[in-house]
Amino acid sequence: MKLLPVNWFIMVNFSLSLALGFTSAMAFESAKNVSVYSQNPSQPEKKKERRRRGDCDLLSVWTASLCDSNTFCYQAPEQLRLWLPKHKRSGQMNDRLVILNPATQTVVIKPWAASEHTFAWPFSNMPLQSGTHYRVGLKNGRHYSLIELTLHQIPAHLSVTEQIAAMRQLGCSQQANMLQKLGH
Repeated sequence: MKLLPVNWFIMVNFSLSLALGFTSAMAFESAKNVSVYSQNPSQPEKKKERRRRGDCDLLSVWTASLCDSNTFCYQAPEQLRLWLPKHKRSGQMNDRLVILNPATQTVVIKPWAASEHTFAWPFSNMPLQSGTHYRVGLKNGRHYSLIELTLHQIPAHLSVTEQIAAMRQLGCSQQANMLQKLGH
């Protein structure tokens, strides 16, 4: 029987620990993954996920959250920004924003730089139509899930009180509440 040096045992044990740790990490990550796969790639399933309280609250009155399906009001198409918390993004260079207009079957996929906190709506590729239900989400590699985002345009000339009333009437109550809390 040939004895192996102690260094060999430590190296094998360390390698085995790394491999087992990696496997455990992969299993944990898979358990957290909320991506949904669809038989029809142009029609992925809607994301249904529980969220921690407060982690997906609106960033600002005029920035749409992509955490959950919702209704959002905007004034000017070029000012509409989309947001997803950092912990829900991969932080890698391969994140892509996917926007689908089911009515026209138009799909736009744009890179979302890890360094960018928000994403400007690509209105030159996907014109906004008030009252339209869009499917929007983040694609990382082949994994993606989409939320439904209903967008409504409100006139820019409205007073803050009128904006709040218009938002509530159109179903943008989270925005209306935020605007009201800001003391306007």
